[in-house]
Amino acid sequence: MYGDKKVTTHSDQAYQWMMQTFEDPDTIVNRATAALNTLAAQDEVNAEKLAAIGFCYGGKVVLDLARSNAPLKAVATFHANLTPKAPAQEGQVQAEILVLHGELDSMVTLDDVASFREEMHAAKVEHEVIVFENAKHGFSNPLADERAKANGVDLGYNAEAERKSLAAMYALLDRHLA
Repeated sequence: MYGDKKVTTHSDQAYQWMMQTFEDPDTIVNRATAALNTLAAQDEVNAEKLAAIGFCYGGKVVLDLARSNAPLKAVATFHANLTPKAPAQEGQVQAEILVLHGELDSMVTLDDVASFREEMHAAKVEHEVIVFENAKHGFSNPLADERAKANGVDLGYNAEAERKSLAAMYALLDRHLA
């Protein structure tokens, strides 16, 4: 998503590259659409039953993809940036959306979650938001504590939230892709 096949485990670098993708408001959706089209073109893929899953920045990516009227049946996000490129419009989101969020996430606040819910209600999008108690940003990543220490960021792994969030995601996928 950063372009030029760039990857990193350093939060400062990831933040810098992420911010570059915000400079042109179409970059994220254009890149995600290209990836979705590549996936849909594979022989082993049923292009009528597509879903997208994203973590953190990837959560923003899949939400913006869903907001762009992409042919998705389901979208699941884990500790995602919920701020839209442009708010969802009624009739433009085909997917059921599942947002999995940590109550103690200092990067995406509960106010951000409330704004997301308002956006989804206004656009009449089928969605569910699950907020996990005592869970921070990165709750689903077993390496979150290590990454927090290495990068000086507020992350934390929570095994119970991970287990419950994965179960909720699999239930969503079963409903739409089975």
